[in-house]
Amino acid sequence: MSTSAPSQNSAKPWGLRSLGPAIIVASATLGPGCVLTASRNGYDYGYQTVWVLALAGVLLFALTALSARLGVGLRGTLCDELAAGLGRPVAALVGLSLFAINACFQFGINLGAVAALESFYEPDNSWGKVLPVAVITNMNVLVITALFGFRAFYQPVERLMKCLISLMVLGFAINIFFARPDWSEVAGGLVPRIPVLRNGDAAAPLGQRLQPMIAMFASTFAIGAAFYQAYLVRQKGWTLDDTRKGLIDSAVGISIVVLVTVMILATAASMLDVERGAEFATVADVARQLEPAFGAQAKVLFSLGIFAAACGAFLVNAMIGGTVMADGLGLGGSMDSLAPKIFTVLVLAIGMNVALYSVATGQRPVHLIVAIQAFTVLAGPILAGALTYLAFRRTLVPGLVTGWMKLLAICALILQIVLAAQTGYTVYEHLTADDAAVTASTSEAASLTARD
Repeated sequence: MSTSAPSQNSAKPWGLRSLGPAIIVASATLGPGCVLTASRNGYDYGYQTVWVLALAGVLLFALTALSARLGVGLRGTLCDELAAGLGRPVAALVGLSLFAINACFQFGINLGAVAALESFYEPDNSWGKVLPVAVITNMNVLVITALFGFRAFYQPVERLMKCLISLMVLGFAINIFFARPDWSEVAGGLVPRIPVLRNGDAAAPLGQRLQPMIAMFASTFAIGAAFYQAYLVRQKGWTLDDTRKGLIDSAVGISIVVLVTVMILATAASMLDVERGAEFATVADVARQLEPAFGAQAKVLFSLGIFAAACGAFLVNAMIGGTVMADGLGLGGSMDSLAPKIFTVLVLAIGMNVALYSVATGQRPVHLIVAIQAFTVLAGPILAGALTYLAFRRTLVPGLVTGWMKLLAICALILQIVLAAQTGYTVYEHLTADDAAVTASTSEAASLTARD
């Protein structure tokens, strides 16, 4: 029980070693989809969506900090408390929602890892056809082996995520040094506005102009990762005496998310030639666009950052879906327990098989992309609602959750409902359109909700 007396670990003063849970949250958030969305927004709209990123960062910080306090302030796990207050079916719905959407995201993360290496080989030759299959298969086998090979899995995961985040920051930071963006323009992006294409039609329909804002918010505000923070602080062994550590950890972790995303956006905005009409179908396209600006090292560094992002999200995304699914069913919420490991493997298996199908056929799984959007309609409000409900639960240690956390949780819930309504309308349009129209439009629509 996380509300017990302080452990020897909690008695130590705060330091860099205290960081960890929110670093794992950051790894789940900074997937290939986040890189692609930030690059596309920077290329098409410059710095006009920086304010959306800041808003998403504030709300993600609030919910991550709230989740950390729920993790140490409640007697049971989040799903146990939901089951006790609202019934086991509600807890199971929360687990199923997160499992379903993360299983769908997993295939895109697999493809993102391959895309990070794509600029180093020719996809059309024999080696280029074998390498993607080898990368996807070996990464999944390696993760599953590690999952069952470590008796205590949290510490290895935390260390690995810290290394991957460091590689990510290094790769993108060196590129931003060469890009030399105008930081006054970056700061000017904090002024709220509806973005307009830099070389586009200023009179574009409102719905089209809102899309980059929605995409930026959806790719940054990873509510599933914030929800999982409560499980991570329990795995780390934090208690009520560690609430200050939890707040600092959340601030540092989410600041890294915002900082890295700003660096990616600013690189795309300042270095890419808008006149050439570049297309960003994959993250590999982004790396290639940087090469003419200052040489092959740009491609290498950016690809390094993308691969680190894919590897971090690869493991954590599966863990989140598997652990919360098992906990929702009442089978345990520890990543070291058997049921969470089995569901984590199931997430990995779904993502691997869909990714291998996509590689083998050369086709995007259109209907799965629509399914991601459909699951997002449910998962976002459900998770935000669950965190808000638990923030007001009477079994919580009195005064632990502050008023500003509750207020921002309510704001996040309202925003999630609004976005769910918009996404639901988009899904309805796709389901009622003909197959050709669906195939043509899903690439853009998926970026509004997916983090792959």
